[in-house]
Amino acid sequence: MPHVMQRRVHWDETDQAGIVHHANYFRWFEIAEIELFRESGKPRKQMAEDSGTETPRVSVRCDFFGPIYDDDVIEIRTTVLDVSEKTYHLRHEVHRPADGKHLATGEVVACCVKTREDGTLHSRPLPEEMAAALKRYLLSEGGNAS
Repeated sequence: MPHVMQRRVHWDETDQAGIVHHANYFRWFEIAEIELFRESGKPRKQMAEDSGTETPRVSVRCDFFGPIYDDDVIEIRTTVLDVSEKTYHLRHEVHRPADGKHLATGEVVACCVKTREDGTLHSRPLPEEMAAALKRYLLSEGGNAS
């Protein structure tokens, strides 16, 4: 099963045409990821602080299939496509439950890093509890949640 987050679209997230501005999708994806970790038992921020790591994005994309408007209720369904030693790959599908429309699909790849004293970043393995939280929503090779 995917992680599901529901929210109502706010007026300030729309453009002059009354349609949600594309940049908001990436904010929503971040919020959905944060909630996925929170529901696993420990907030992502706490996991990062405990391990001294961060998870910057190394790839993001979004394909749009239909408009979203002010006051629409949407669902963001998040699944994990892959968890490797140092990275994870998420898929976020945006749906409008009122009419059943699939409105967008985005993907995010994040890499676990630690900051060196000189300010440079170097990759490191995902903390065990972070990997375990992600694996709860991992799609199997057949495309179904495990």
